[in-house]
Amino acid sequence: MTRPALRRLGTVALAATLAVTINQVVAPAAAAETTSVTVAGSFDQEIGCADDWQPACAAAHLDKQPNGQFAKTLTIPDSGSGATSYGYKFATNDSWNNPNFGLRGGSGDIALPIPAGGQNVTFVFDPVSNLGSDSINSAAISGTFQRQLGCAADNTLSCPQSWLYDDDHDGVFTLVTGAIAPGSYTVSAATLGSSSGSAPVTFTVPAAGGGATTTISFDPKAGAPTVSVVPLVQPAPATFSHPTAKRGDVVANLFEWNWKSVSTECQTVLGPAGYGAVQVAPPQNSINNPDGGGHPWWEVYQPVSYSLNSRMGSEDDFKAMVKTCRAAGVQVIVDTVINHMTGQGSTSYDPATTGWTHTNYPGLYSAADFHTSPADCPEASNTIDDFNDYRQVTQCQLVGLADLRTESDAVRTQIAGYLNKLLSYGVTGFRVDAAKHIGQADLAAIVKKLNRTVDGKRPYIALEVPPGGPGKLTPFAFQDQGNLLGFDFATQVKAAFTSNLTDLTVFGEDAGLLPSDHSLVFVQNHDTERDGTTLSYKNGPTNTLATEFMLAYGYGRAEVYSGFVFANKDDSPPADANGFVTDANCDNGWACTHRSRGVANLVDFHNFVGDAPVRNVVDDGVNLLAFSRGNKGWIALNNHDTPQTRTFSTGLLPGVYCDVIHGTYSQASRGKSCDGPTVTVGSSGKATVTVPAKDAVAFSAGNRVGR
Repeated sequence: MTRPALRRLGTVALAATLAVTINQVVAPAAAAETTSVTVAGSFDQEIGCADDWQPACAAAHLDKQPNGQFAKTLTIPDSGSGATSYGYKFATNDSWNNPNFGLRGGSGDIALPIPAGGQNVTFVFDPVSNLGSDSINSAAISGTFQRQLGCAADNTLSCPQSWLYDDDHDGVFTLVTGAIAPGSYTVSAATLGSSSGSAPVTFTVPAAGGGATTTISFDPKAGAPTVSVVPLVQPAPATFSHPTAKRGDVVANLFEWNWKSVSTECQTVLGPAGYGAVQVAPPQNSINNPDGGGHPWWEVYQPVSYSLNSRMGSEDDFKAMVKTCRAAGVQVIVDTVINHMTGQGSTSYDPATTGWTHTNYPGLYSAADFHTSPADCPEASNTIDDFNDYRQVTQCQLVGLADLRTESDAVRTQIAGYLNKLLSYGVTGFRVDAAKHIGQADLAAIVKKLNRTVDGKRPYIALEVPPGGPGKLTPFAFQDQGNLLGFDFATQVKAAFTSNLTDLTVFGEDAGLLPSDHSLVFVQNHDTERDGTTLSYKNGPTNTLATEFMLAYGYGRAEVYSGFVFANKDDSPPADANGFVTDANCDNGWACTHRSRGVANLVDFHNFVGDAPVRNVVDDGVNLLAFSRGNKGWIALNNHDTPQTRTFSTGLLPGVYCDVIHGTYSQASRGKSCDGPTVTVGSSGKATVTVPAKDAVAFSAGNRVGR
């Protein structure tokens, strides 16, 4: 069923200025050298200017410092009638015709609350980053991790990329980031413009789950910063007690987990949490050619044979995994590579497979089974040069990979034989790698040769067809072939969660996405997390929040991605010296988003609300978004750096509900309970809720613990 676009039905007034993580801001470059900086604002008359908002007023000029920044301490009086709220921007080179900068280098004014009696305020502007702030809004830190936040050096108080902000003006300055890598660090803090910081505080970012969300807070009255470190991936609940026994359609993509680990995960997490399927790595034998001893992840995308002895385990391991997952109520979707064979290498993971070359695979394919130039590919290199040319895209080699002649019935029969073998073991569907390079007619002919699943159904098909290209190369041209991977969904979600969350108030087909009933949507996959086109585990709580949005909103078929930690885009999954993938326990280099309590519990939320429509939409115009799913469930998502408290219409009956983001609902013989916080919905269906920073609150009608 196609989900209608989410519409903005109400707006909540913004109580504080937009809060975003400072290291995510990229300020525009100044057009010319900055020779002067002025704090031009609504207090200019109070400090001796002829009028307010005067970019050339000498009294509002900052002084250039030895480090190249501009700074000055000014006495800002109140308006004469008590506490006053001013606004200002940093103007450069004495004119509004030159670049000017507001909050976090953007175009918005900076709010400046001044108490009754006035206050001394230190203003600082950095002409390199174009970031500026003041001692009311910001504090400075010095630490051994600052380079990771974009600073030129560690242990410096002058780096604006690591400033802490007080967006709600409660006197506590905060930085929330997922960019600090695992390790031990020190941090000290000071008021903005100070030359020395507090005594250093030591903290550790764990390696488990790919790092952590680090929150650094500083209350000048306390004298020293505090640091909170929360693993990016929280352990799943030990037990699940969910309101519905309905098996949902959510897919867990356990990217390059070995078969024994997938089997265990189906039993202990995926099945109990309500995941409907698991997507696993290509199971066929592939090249085994370590690149500098690293065995890159893409080895499995270069098949050598259709033997099921691979770097993930043996054929027996694979069969046992499928059987175990099915017994846990979890279907198995296999990533399949049928467009091509190898591009390089001479050894593989199955020692029984020998004697193969780039276009010759004994007992499987010969040179005649591959596209050649100029007979098929018009390029002399036999490699795609123009990705807008249908013939090249479907009949030339993709990055040197031997391109199968899929228009040949003999080739189609070999491919179908491999897929039918997987179906006979209990596999229920396939992700088709590089489907764009096969073409619609060839895909249809291969699918026609497939058997039904062991459950008597047609296999589920999901096609990798990235956006780009005209006519038959667009994803829309493949709609009749199966579900399409939701690259468009992922890029729109990233744009919203790194800029303005309430851009999602217009979403779905009205925002140009593929139809909901033709989409397998995701927040990231193994390609996009590496090329930066989508979010990744490295985005910390923002990535988790986006995944929760996907599950709560219900557009397309949702796929939750869990991969592994990487420093370089070619890095291997955790493996032994021979390249065989080691067990995944989410504490040894694996980033297990699917185990996060909020994510795991929202799978059940997703299953429970079903096709209920999006209703009761509320946003603050910036980074707070809430909506209900009819009268079945409600969620609020806060992408601000500070908690947000609002009164919301939830669409649910009065009662007390379990917040499944932070707790797990239990329906035991002695009654219903929640091991975390609860939300009370009043007689009007409204609830006053505080949504933590970079977090969510959610509940469903099935999580009701009391009236």
